Amino acid sequence: MDSGGRADALGYNTEEVEAIGEGINKYANQTGEVIVTAIKTNIVDKVAEEWVSEVAVEYFYQFKDELKQKEASITGVFQNFSDQIGEAGQNWADQTKGTAPTMPAVDTVTLDLDVSSMKATDGNGDRYMYEDIEEKVKGYVENARTEILSAFANMESEINAETAFFGGGQSEAVQEAASSLGDQVNTMLDEVISSDSGSLITAIQNYKSEYSDTATSNASSFEDSAFTE
Repeated sequence: MDSGGRADALGYNTEEVEAIGEGINKYANQTGEVIVTAIKTNIVDKVAEEWVSEVAVEYFYQFKDELKQKEASITGVFQNFSDQIGEAGQNWADQTKGTAPTMPAVDTVTLDLDVSSMKATDGNGDRYMYEDIEEKVKGYVENARTEILSAFANMESEINAETAFFGGGQSEAVQEAASSLGDQVNTMLDEVISSDSGSLITAIQNYKSEYSDTATSNASSFEDSAFTE
């Protein structure tokens, strides 16, 4: 029976509410792959062409670990949403003396970032960081963010509340909440990528400053030396 046509009714459908949970889980499962793919191709692989040294390799393995630590909080975003959907179904079950939905647990979002493109030296044995890396990295981050948010927008279609809750603006409210999932995940990614004091962009800026200081100091020492005893 198509309950999606009950525009003038107030109610719910247990199985369709459970189907929302399955859609949330599918969205969550795709999220990890989307994030790591976008960060690898738009950030890691690009920075690998701009920054080559043992320090670069060490930093990006640390960055990999920091991203990995976001798994629980990002999974929690989806689990909390699923729990809210389940509670709404329970409310209807209580009201109608009907059947409460059993929501599937949300699988852990996996964030295993491949940073193997970062190298300690290039083919000539050179170690370096390009001078314009700061601005380029900001662009790389924005490209990754755009790709991730675009994918999230497409994945929202996995969540369809039209046949699960009808009347009273319920399904519309669910869809609006679903559209905010990507924004919540993006905010968490910002903590390691662009907005926090320990973010990738901040780290790149700091390393660039250190490299510049070293180059300037060396040049100054050569200029000031008379090469005499």
